[in-house]
Amino acid sequence: MERDIEKDLIEIECAIKSQEEKDNIFTVSVLQRCHKLVSELKRYKESGLASEEIEGLNFSSNQFRLVNLLEEERKKHKWIPCSERLPENPIPDTFYGLSEPDTYPEYIVMIAGAQEPTFLKYAGSGEWYRDGNFYKVIAWMPLPAPYKKTN
Repeated sequence: MERDIEKDLIEIECAIKSQEEKDNIFTVSVLQRCHKLVSELKRYKESGLASEEIEGLNFSSNQFRLVNLLEEERKKHKWIPCSERLPENPIPDTFYGLSEPDTYPEYIVMIAGAQEPTFLKYAGSGEWYRDGNFYKVIAWMPLPAPYKKTN
């Protein structure tokens, strides 16, 4: 049976607050350590690692940092539904007041009804553009950083 980590966190927070008001079996420091451990468990659960992968880790702070960095990278390359949020609007040209289509930022997108992703420029205010046409986009993600040759 899978535990509800959020519920555990709430219960521990309530116990910490009630401990501050009255004497109890647990000390506040023990409850705070429990809260920290449950929070770390929640981070591992959200990391997407399988339980056998987690069991193989020795729970060092470096591994926690690595898991968090991997999770951040995974989130960077995740589809973002347009219903959830849109990219920031492009900054208008200070002289003309509008951005030129060539200066619109480009994203990887899924067009409604399409089978494969494509690239479109974002004109702002929910408008996705390419070659003089506007498209209904359902999800998007930023482009990866450009390739840089390493020595």
